[in-house]
Amino acid sequence: MRRHVTFGVIASACGLLAVLALASYVFTGRNGFDDEGYILISLRGWTSGHALYSDVYTQYGPAFFVLIGGPLRLLGNSSISIEAARLATLILGLATAGILGFVTARISGSRYAGLFAGVIVASCSAAGLESALHPTHVVQLLIACTVAAVVVLEERPGARSPAIAAGVGIALCLLVKVNAGGVMLAAVAVGAGLTARTRHAAARLVAPVLLIAAVAAVASRSGYSSMFLVLLTAAGLVVLVGVRGTGPGGALEPKVVGTATLFTGIVVVAIALLTGSSLSVLVRGTIIDATRLANAFTVPMAGGRYTAVPLLLIAIAAWFVNRNETSAISGGVLIVMGFSVAAAAYAQRFSIGTIYGVNTLVLGAATSWTVVSRGERRFGSSRLVVTALALLLPLVVYPVAGGQRTAAALLFPVVGAIAVVRGGRLLADAGVMQFERVVPVLFSAAALAVGGVVFIRSAKTRADSVAIPFTGNLARTSPEDARDIVGVVAALDQCHTFYSLPGLASFYLFADKQPPTWQNAGAWTNLFDADRQRRVVGDLERVRGLCVIRNRTEEAFWLSSGKEQAGPLRPFLESKTVPVATVGDYEIYR
Repeated sequence: MRRHVTFGVIASACGLLAVLALASYVFTGRNGFDDEGYILISLRGWTSGHALYSDVYTQYGPAFFVLIGGPLRLLGNSSISIEAARLATLILGLATAGILGFVTARISGSRYAGLFAGVIVASCSAAGLESALHPTHVVQLLIACTVAAVVVLEERPGARSPAIAAGVGIALCLLVKVNAGGVMLAAVAVGAGLTARTRHAAARLVAPVLLIAAVAAVASRSGYSSMFLVLLTAAGLVVLVGVRGTGPGGALEPKVVGTATLFTGIVVVAIALLTGSSLSVLVRGTIIDATRLANAFTVPMAGGRYTAVPLLLIAIAAWFVNRNETSAISGGVLIVMGFSVAAAAYAQRFSIGTIYGVNTLVLGAATSWTVVSRGERRFGSSRLVVTALALLLPLVVYPVAGGQRTAAALLFPVVGAIAVVRGGRLLADAGVMQFERVVPVLFSAAALAVGGVVFIRSAKTRADSVAIPFTGNLARTSPEDARDIVGVVAALDQCHTFYSLPGLASFYLFADKQPPTWQNAGAWTNLFDADRQRRVVGDLERVRGLCVIRNRTEEAFWLSSGKEQAGPLRPFLESKTVPVATVGDYEIYR
């Protein structure tokens, strides 16, 4: 009874810190490149009855609009606001953290491990993207749900419900963000699909390593920073060096999972078709346009020129642990490396992905071998799926390694917690410590420390902010940005509506104005081809009282890492030369 009470108190304290830290982060700040406004305006366009891709521009798949926009079609466009989007982001982040905490607890057999992983995910991974209600938030929750379904299916072999849930999760991932969905599909295939006949873990992990190598070959040809991908391929090789375990295979039911995946995909596509899209524009918007993003805007992940040395050390540690499975030294190594890989998730949130020339994302991927070892009591599909995801998710930083870094590190806290539990058991078996006393203390202290530090950092930023004008009192931004918003909205009172260079769609929400076209994007200069630009110009020419907002700083940001598409839209906007106002970096013309 006392143990349950103790855990309840510690879990409550950690949970409160995680909620406060996540809420402070989600509701504080506003980025000038305005992905937030672009996504919310796209949702408004679809919920207003306009067809995806042909009428409403988006880079994301139809499942995002079905999942998020479906209920909003019933509630109406007034429900699509910045504060509502940020509240939804908070809920998605907490749900993701809670489910991955459950996954960790079930795989490791330690509820304290689940608590630790959940706090790290909530504090460092789930809300790391730079805009509210970004589709990647939905993808992270879908990944967590799919892994949880695999865990349940492993415990209840032959059960149809979790197999169906896994298939639904894969399909929705593919139809929200095709790159993340491809990673999810590959990970589940490693767990029990394509390689179900083999029982050797290393043989089953060859597939993701080959996938990484193939992506590296393609990406390096497109001018992407090949160093990061080369290092990630090396991380895959480290995994193969470390894995020597064998275990039960085939817990997943490939036929059931595949059928559920196909059926869910058909349903989502059918909804998109019934709401006005055609099959050709669906294919283009979901797959073709997504593959062209690298030519439009690229922010490479830093390679980390000194990463090779710690990769070699990780490989040596993997080799040692797997040949000294009952060694107390192995237990200590696993504890250190487990906390280190969890720290890699923290590093992705608060750094540019490298520390002292070492890429922490690559190191986290390399350490994923710790969850598949034959010395563990529980071993099977769930561990292989977690390992493959930890290894493959860093690929989602291609081609824009911005907030995607934290999504790439989503499984690191799970991997790290499982490794610490295994290390603690090895030390306990060797008589070095008492597992039931030491490991809970380690996890509790680490979870409280991380949750507290992240909360303090977020609270400090929030203390220096003010409410975002025209939204309410929860969402906050810097005083300078708030003054600019008020000034721009005041200037827009002279205009019927506006278009912007680059896309600054949040001002439609601030000024309560209807967009003149539903073809909106932040980096439209990079994304809109000549045909789409001509269509936008046609829409704008039919509007009286049109104004243009220009922000040369944000325009330079998009063009600094991308290539502008030729077309008539820029000349049309630049022909508006009657000045209305200049507010900070914003210039308004009529």
